[in-house]
Amino acid sequence: MNRMRIESVEQSEGCITVITTGGRFEIDTLAERGLITCSQRINRERIVATVRLGHPLQTVSIEHQDDEFVVLNQIVRSTWYARLIIRGDSVLELYSMPELTVDISGQFAPAYTAQHNQHVLLLDEVGGLGVYDGAVFRLQDADKLSSTNWHLHYQGEQFCRLYVAVLPPKPFDWQRSFDDRIAHWGVNPPWTFGHAPDDAMIAEAAQYANILVLHDQIWHGKLTRRGIEPATEHELEQDAAYCSYDFAPFDAAVLHHVVEVAHQHGMRVLPYFSPTFASSSGEHFLPLVMARVEEFGFDGVYFDGTTFDLTQAYTLMRQARRLLGDKLIELHSTWEPLMSRNCYCPFIDAYADFILRGEHPADFDAPDYLRYVLAGYNTSNSIGLLCHCYYPPEFIERIIDTTMAFNGRFYWALPETANEAVLTERYLPALQAARERYQQS
Repeated sequence: MNRMRIESVEQSEGCITVITTGGRFEIDTLAERGLITCSQRINRERIVATVRLGHPLQTVSIEHQDDEFVVLNQIVRSTWYARLIIRGDSVLELYSMPELTVDISGQFAPAYTAQHNQHVLLLDEVGGLGVYDGAVFRLQDADKLSSTNWHLHYQGEQFCRLYVAVLPPKPFDWQRSFDDRIAHWGVNPPWTFGHAPDDAMIAEAAQYANILVLHDQIWHGKLTRRGIEPATEHELEQDAAYCSYDFAPFDAAVLHHVVEVAHQHGMRVLPYFSPTFASSSGEHFLPLVMARVEEFGFDGVYFDGTTFDLTQAYTLMRQARRLLGDKLIELHSTWEPLMSRNCYCPFIDAYADFILRGEHPADFDAPDYLRYVLAGYNTSNSIGLLCHCYYPPEFIERIIDTTMAFNGRFYWALPETANEAVLTERYLPALQAARERYQQS
């Protein structure tokens, strides 16, 4: 895992400088209006934006610092304050008790622009910036977004919160992108019946994958816990094991056996959990997840979504990474947390090792989706995977070279379909060729 952290905090006359893994934030404490210069460090050292607040930061103080985040405080009026948090993931969080005006001016020309409600994502080939409304901010003006001197004007009401993310927040893990290959069991439509892959299926998958993801059929659902075994696709939907509260296994002995066999074949095992659909939430969800990880010796988790609440999703992924340490996280995030395909949150994705996108047929005719949304390269720098099980094999074959050119990757699904045959014949050689080119560069 590429760990994101606070690298240094320096305070001099008129300036506080915070350096993170992926960014540099310089806070001018002498300017008439609060001025924060945001710079990118990965791929290219450059200023990506300047942030101006509606009040000065002349009395801002550092209240806390460690390797995860820095907290600064500014008294604005009487006992009311504004708080700035800079995290190791290169996110500047602005929180203000009074109303707050924020102007953000660009220093690079975006090649990709996505806007959804109050959220704006601006990217080019090497990185960029994302701005997200965490609470009661209104985007009143978005000007010249395709030019170098773009400008965003936000007005926040009382108790407002805004996230400004410098991208990418971590380096791209080239070795993992070549070495780690994922097989998903139980995902191909029509949905898989049964509750676990058998030994032969695991052995076959181990020939081309070293990570096994187990989908929600491993857990008790609404029908199976009443002794009713789903026999049709409709009954599988009604069983809704993805909505589990505590993710009780359908058969603990079978699940232990699957993990043991997969480990014997050198595969790591990631079980299905869903922050979006689970009946447990908030402070209850992650402890239940960690209990199952420890009980069965899992090597990480597969999260189906993050919830559709931006701040909750951000908090969840930070806490999950802290609890899981170096264990793997694969995150499916086609829509979450903003309910948008094209405007997404790379700073949240960065806490996962793999990001799965593209569920249900989407418009791939424009390569921007593959490059700037799906691949993850120089955005979150988590490894992007195409959720291909809903697409015909002819389509998969057509986009392999384009996806690889953008450093995106593919997974296998079990039981296998014609898509997996295409991936074995076309994708594996392309992946090996990309590895050789990287080693020679």
